[in-house]
Amino acid sequence: MLYPSGMLVARPAADGTGALSYTKHYFAGSQRVSSKIGTTSNLGKFLQDWTLIENSSGGAPINLVSTSHNQLTVAETGVTHVYTQFGITPTPTFSSNTAFLPVSVFTGTATENEAFWFHPDHLGSSNYITNYVGDVSQHMEYFAFGETFVEEHKNSHNSPFLYNGKEFDSESGYTYYGARYLDMRYNIWTSTDPLMEMFPSMSPYNYCMLNPLKYIDPDGRGPGDPTHYKVQKGDNLTKISKKFGVSIPDLMGMNYNIHDKDKLKIGQVLRVNTEADFERNPRGGYQNPENSVGKECVVNNIAEVGVGFVAGVTIENAIVIGGDGLKSVQNWKEVKKKVNELINMASDDGRLIPGEAYSLPFSPGDLPSNIKKGFKEAWEKVKNGENPWKDNSQNSPIHIIGSFSISLRVNSDGQTATVCVYDSKTFNSFTDNKTNGGNRGRNSSTLPMLTSTYQRYLWNINLKK
Repeated sequence: MLYPSGMLVARPAADGTGALSYTKHYFAGSQRVSSKIGTTSNLGKFLQDWTLIENSSGGAPINLVSTSHNQLTVAETGVTHVYTQFGITPTPTFSSNTAFLPVSVFTGTATENEAFWFHPDHLGSSNYITNYVGDVSQHMEYFAFGETFVEEHKNSHNSPFLYNGKEFDSESGYTYYGARYLDMRYNIWTSTDPLMEMFPSMSPYNYCMLNPLKYIDPDGRGPGDPTHYKVQKGDNLTKISKKFGVSIPDLMGMNYNIHDKDKLKIGQVLRVNTEADFERNPRGGYQNPENSVGKECVVNNIAEVGVGFVAGVTIENAIVIGGDGLKSVQNWKEVKKKVNELINMASDDGRLIPGEAYSLPFSPGDLPSNIKKGFKEAWEKVKNGENPWKDNSQNSPIHIIGSFSISLRVNSDGQTATVCVYDSKTFNSFTDNKTNGGNRGRNSSTLPMLTSTYQRYLWNINLKK
């Protein structure tokens, strides 16, 4: 299989004819909604005119085929020499030649004969797949951890994108998530979680904290709450609030199409993740009016966020869930202080109610004042014979993050909470707010440098220790 992009999967013919079958995928956000199957020809073949290239020194044209073959012959001779010198037997034999598959015309035309539409459940798993005339071509049902227990199809084409919309590898029997493979029969991963330090109380091999009906794992690097939920028969906002640990006022604040909390339409799609929504998050601020969809990532150094903003190479809406960059935010003295304040606010009445949430702002002041403060703290340490930069207020993410908001939301289990630090990088903040009107959105700018980016630093804490 070939994966030239996230939108295309191709399979070359095994007979060397150059034929290629491929599948094109179409997404709405992160959800696969349709695919088209097509074929093309002449893959790997050369135009006859491609065998000669112009000589930059003005000599005769260079024959690409013979030149490449000469270099290959030299390499083969070198390998044979090594075997001979060390007395290794048998000496390898080679059968390279100058033959190639020329064609007089290469049009690159393709034929697309079939189109399919995916109809997923709330976990993104493909339940029904219909063809271009609306007939059901494939129907699947799953056990809790993804193993298929019902599969019906009406033709020879079986989509491999099944549980969670991920690709099932028929040769290994595992499902590929990006960072690793999942064995759905035994509900374990085939390797450890790259973010296992974030979940010290959990096995690095377990899937979605053993709660696959609520959580999904987008890429095999730690479970995450779904960002959206499709209303099922019998649902109301009270049930959905308890299921996802999000208060009813927050759900209504994120979903403008809810007019009555007790009257929801079956099939209606709701936003259910307050921290991961970059457009309508009910608290924390730092909203992106152009794009609501965030992408989970690992930041190994907090400076990457600032440098990437200047160069225009960072993720526009980043949900930072791991790496030393996240640890530096978690260990920042100002963040720890705010987290303790939020915990006290949540437990002030002696109860921890799933979905209740609180937020606080933080502002470090202007840059000159911070530099002066840092030097003053360092000088006091020097006078006492101590390390001048240990626990210094400026030896922190303060110059990358600056002002921020932080929220704490009690999860549905009533024992843990989601903590989120909200921040953004904009042209105005880059100039320490000395300019106005200079902010540019990523989608509305031709050049990505210094365009606005938005960050969520996200982690869970245990409220009942």
